[in-house]
Amino acid sequence: MRDNDIDFDYLDLESAGLSAPFSIEAFCGSARAGTLTTNHGPLQTPCFTSASNAAGLPELGPDELREVGVQALVVNTAGLSHHLGAAAIAAVSDLHRFLGWGGPIIGTVGSEQIFGLTDSGGVHGRLLGVTEDGVTFADHLDGTRRTMTPESSLAMLEAMGVDFAVPIYRAQLKPSRRTPDPELDRQWAERAMAARSRNDCLLLMGIPIHAIQGPALASFLTSLPGDGYAFAARPVTGLNARSEGPNGRFRHLSDDSGPLGFAQAVQGGFDCISSQAATRAARAGLAFTFAGPVSLADGVSLLDRQPIEPGCPCYTCLNFTWPYLQHLHTAQELLAPRLLAIHNLTFFVTLARRLRTAILEARLDSEVEEIARLYPTSGS
Repeated sequence: MRDNDIDFDYLDLESAGLSAPFSIEAFCGSARAGTLTTNHGPLQTPCFTSASNAAGLPELGPDELREVGVQALVVNTAGLSHHLGAAAIAAVSDLHRFLGWGGPIIGTVGSEQIFGLTDSGGVHGRLLGVTEDGVTFADHLDGTRRTMTPESSLAMLEAMGVDFAVPIYRAQLKPSRRTPDPELDRQWAERAMAARSRNDCLLLMGIPIHAIQGPALASFLTSLPGDGYAFAARPVTGLNARSEGPNGRFRHLSDDSGPLGFAQAVQGGFDCISSQAATRAARAGLAFTFAGPVSLADGVSLLDRQPIEPGCPCYTCLNFTWPYLQHLHTAQELLAPRLLAIHNLTFFVTLARRLRTAILEARLDSEVEEIARLYPTSGS
């Protein structure tokens, strides 16, 4: 039987009591094309998701994100918890309504930021200690001492009504200062799984990728409970189409590299990639196109009536010319990054759709090679 003939539903709905199956429709090497059904609509993978550290994007509103085709949002709920206070978290029982977003939400608690803190220096933003129970840190905003455990982090995410929850995990972004401890990481994941009270909230277990590579990574993934994985970085080795067993689980990646990095992540087996590359580039006056990157700093004739990318269906390209956008950028008008963000987000959404089609048609490698020709480095 060929890979494409196998039923790769990643969980047994009747025994698990869950309502969101992930079905892999096709493989192309390690890449997968599938569909994940959630309470707030399906995700067709591979997909691009918009990431925010403040429960919102500075450039665009939820209606505009829907218009460009963004399927899901990644929300760091730590800021909401800080500003609203623990007592108010229960009041945000529907984060979707609170944000004005009707699609799926991947909720995190800022593990990467917490474990990226230094353990010395000023009062604000310090990592105070990591024990078997959890992590204690001084908040970077006002120095408030906070303790987070797998149970408390999941309870907060479930209370907000997210579709995917990424409980606290030892992100270990600075391996020189963090001792690898796969057993503790596994215990934290098991504790979060045991504390789950909402079967309609999928658990994505955070992977301390800088501490585990190669064959050890495949073994670690197989041993974890949960419905999928949340990676803070792409592994160098150890991840392939079957690295966590025959049924495959949903894989989310946070990665701010450019178009080539996105395409390579899909090629490497990730189903959903969240990135701030589109909006970050927009603020710098850089546009992504399928003819290569273009900068608003480049000279252009005022007689040029072309949009950023002829044929692009986005609001920016349908309504504004390149000289006008360059004028906005030169004048430092706030409309410039806003219009560029609309285009860049449309680019990534379109790129994800192209890669999905390429997987279904078994020609992904040639598609990635074309992106590599236009964007030679993964960060571009």
